[in-house]
Amino acid sequence: MAAPTISTAIGKMQTFLMNFPSLNVAHVAAVGIGLWRLPQKARIMRIAAVSRADSGAGLAAFTIGVTADGDTLLSAANMNLATPAAGTYVEGLLWDPYLTVPALSPAGVVLEKEAEISINVPTHSGGGESATDVTVQIDYLPED
Repeated sequence: MAAPTISTAIGKMQTFLMNFPSLNVAHVAAVGIGLWRLPQKARIMRIAAVSRADSGAGLAAFTIGVTADGDTLLSAANMNLATPAAGTYVEGLLWDPYLTVPALSPAGVVLEKEAEISINVPTHSGGGESATDVTVQIDYLPED
């Protein structure tokens, strides 16, 4: 279920993985279910997520959001884990929140050292379903 490797001549890609054994989506949206401080100034190159399985009647909508110091790093309603089959790797589209008008950022987004990255569940619907073994992957290039 791991993401494909990114080849780059810029530097050595680093990967941060955050795993959630079970996320119950029957409750209100969850902000800050996972927090991580960037260990150094870095360019975020890819954010992706995968869920091993969902249980119950099936998820109608279940998206993973990622913010840095409160600013979204993904386009709206991205990384929906409800639509693809369980185990399908879902890659998010990076936004550059530091531009006057946020735009898609194929070159990545540069964040300062100690930027607080938050994993959120902004959208979900359904009854007592839960997503199990959810992994969020953040690939970055150190810039220090």
